[in-house]
Amino acid sequence: MHGEEITVSEGYAGFTGPEEHVAWPFYIVCDVSESMHRKRNGAESELTPFEAMQESLLELVDFCVDHVEAADIAHLGVLTFADDAKVLRDLRKLSDGPEVNPLPKGTYTNYVKVFTKLSDVVAADIRQLESRQLRVKRPVVFFITDGYPQEASGPQPLKSWQEPLHRLQALTASRAGRSGLQIAMVALGFEDADCGNLRLIAQSPGIACIAEAGVASPHELMSNLLTSILNSVSLSVENDDLVFIPPHGMKLCG
Repeated sequence: MHGEEITVSEGYAGFTGPEEHVAWPFYIVCDVSESMHRKRNGAESELTPFEAMQESLLELVDFCVDHVEAADIAHLGVLTFADDAKVLRDLRKLSDGPEVNPLPKGTYTNYVKVFTKLSDVVAADIRQLESRQLRVKRPVVFFITDGYPQEASGPQPLKSWQEPLHRLQALTASRAGRSGLQIAMVALGFEDADCGNLRLIAQSPGIACIAEAGVASPHELMSNLLTSILNSVSLSVENDDLVFIPPHGMKLCG
């Protein structure tokens, strides 16, 4: 089902026209655990998923040149997670500078740390944008992972990371006199990522996608994935809400 356009309804928090000052906060959350650094299937000439992710983030520079309006409305934050979760780029307009610092490297895939950090960061960012009297479009998180939740002591049970995930999913951008716009989570998994976990993360109004075995190499997949995210930014700015087209090599989690 890759290539099928997916639109989530009701996007702007109080948006009434082009004269409004609009901000769309979106986040790219990158798994930088140990498995992301490994070569796949003995393909020594190919980039690892980690290297491909770092390279693909450079496309932000060209995107800002080619999509000036979108870059002025879109506010990008970048976080990484492994043993711990870190903010790599504080939320700010793409037009203020698209550069992202080099990705760090970690070991485990700690869901507790990343969802706790994300819920704190996104809540603070929404408050800050709204304090500037900006019309805040539904916040969106693009969550990229290749594994299952784990820490040094072993696998993380659902009960340990479900509570911080629910706090994150409950965040809203307020609208005067109306119920808030709930955050959208787009969960994007490959390799050992579990579709059941991805579906929990992408609880409505988001979606979950998983890589199709053998369709694209890890390098191609990561490049396609980041391109789809940037296309989503452009399309979503032009529409009322999130528009996301799963990249070649990925399908919706059934």
